[in-house]
Amino acid sequence: MAVNFALRPAKSVVFVATIRPSEPPPAHRIEPGDDVKLYVDRIEVFVKVTEAVTTSAFSGRILGTNGHGATLGPDLANGAVVTFTEHQIFTCSKRR
Repeated sequence: MAVNFALRPAKSVVFVATIRPSEPPPAHRIEPGDDVKLYVDRIEVFVKVTEAVTTSAFSGRILGTNGHGATLGPDLANGAVVTFTEHQIFTCSKRR
């Protein structure tokens, strides 16, 4: 069963990265290995991108959620594989 992630409002993905002053900033694109934040209702879902399915669709594994005491089904369990689009990504953390 597919998880119904919220669509991001009409603004860009927020990219976050820690880099050395002498390094160029990373590209503003979603890539395997990135950590992204998605939402289901008001629940934050943190996902490690594992694959770019298309240029704007991705697959990844759930790292955790911030459910604030909500009962979460197996679709949102740590390690569950989910698919999502770029329009559902709110933030992207680039790892170096």
